[in-house]
Parts: sequence; structure tokens; C-alpha cells
Amino acid sequence: MTVSTYLVHLHDNSHDDESARESVAELIHSCGGFILMATNAGSLIAAFDEQFVGHLAAHRAVAFTSGVSLNPNGKAGEKLRALFAHNVAVQLAARDIDPSGGVVAATPASVSAESLPPGYRPLRWRERFA
Repeated sequence: MTVSTYLVHLHDNSHDDESARESVAELIHSCGGFILMATNAGSLIAAFDEQFVGHLAAHRAVAFTSGVSLNPNGKAGEKLRALFAHNVAVQLAARDIDPSGGVVAATPASVSAESLPPGYRPLRWRERFA
């Protein structure tokens, strides 16, 4: 089992399709993966086991899936790692799983704005202008 980070880009006609985005996110979660970030371009940055790459790429809404890596010395690298870690922690809480292996009672709804890191933006899909 090798968990890696991937860019999952949706077809252009799926960017505004809420059910398609939810379906892709649910597939990632069903594979034991995590949504690390949603981009402004309609893509997802996700972490999941490499054995599921083909399965995810075959989803009707997915245009392509490709591995990504961060430059550890890059200016945004540390900020992105912190954002990714926070998003995984929120998802683990929603699954009632503690990163250390225990069960937790917290849910994403119980996370207060004060507990979030500075500049944190929740996972949201962009809204296009009409």
C-alpha cells in the first residue's frame, strides 16, 4: 500500500455539477483517501493508495489523474502542508478516527473558526459568474 498525492481534474462540463464533484469525493473517501484541497480551477488535490488511480481515472467526471509533489523548499510548501494536514484532520474527525489510532467525538461542524489556522479557507468549489 503506497499512499501518494494526486491531482484529480474534472471534465469542464463537471466543474459546476455538484453531484459529479460529490461522487468523485465519495469515491476518494471510499478508497480510504482524503481530499487535501480543492483548487479554483475545479481540480482536487487528494491523497489515496496508488492501486486506486485507474479506478478513479475511470470515473465519468474525471478528465485526468496525475501524481503531484511539493517542493519542500518552496515558498508555499509549508503552508500547503499545513493546509493539507488540517483538512485530513477534519476528515479523520468526521470519520471518528484519531490520527494516533483512537476514536474521537469531534465532527467538522464542531470545529470553531478560532481553532483554524490563520488564512484557512474551508474546502469549497468555486462559483462561476453568470
